Amino acid sequence: MSSIRTRRGAVAGTLLLLASAVPGAASAASSTAPRAGTATVHPDTGCYSTSCTNQDPVAKGCATNIQTLDTVSGGSYVVHLRYSPGCNAVWAQAVGTSDSYHAGEVLGYQTDSEAYPVVGNITGTPTPQGSYSLMVSFTYWTQACIAYNASGWETQNCTGLH
Repeated sequence: MSSIRTRRGAVAGTLLLLASAVPGAASAASSTAPRAGTATVHPDTGCYSTSCTNQDPVAKGCATNIQTLDTVSGGSYVVHLRYSPGCNAVWAQAVGTSDSYHAGEVLGYQTDSEAYPVVGNITGTPTPQGSYSLMVSFTYWTQACIAYNASGWETQNCTGLH
């Protein structure tokens, strides 16, 4: 885990250093993304980083060579925060059995101290094979949560921020 955070910090520093070498680029670079990342398409996948937000991880080729960053339990199911290094994006995967009132969700925050997410996507009802959400760029601070729908989706237990 610390290697991902360290690597991301090193990338951020490199991007800021490169941006400072181009007149006017530093202010543009800092306003385009919450944390370091680019919107270019990765050669082995259909998206990379910010261009993956709200995209399907399977359809974009991001669901291979993935890591589980964290997990939260919801009784008869779990919600995993899945990370694709090749796409620099995360999504929620809900695995197990549950009623149609429960799901998993992935949330993205601009800072690690923000109270409300700026982007979020909900999975389908948990299944033994796993249902998954659309992706959120790993340039955001992200977490996976259990979502409950009685008369509108509400966030319940969550993983830590990553």
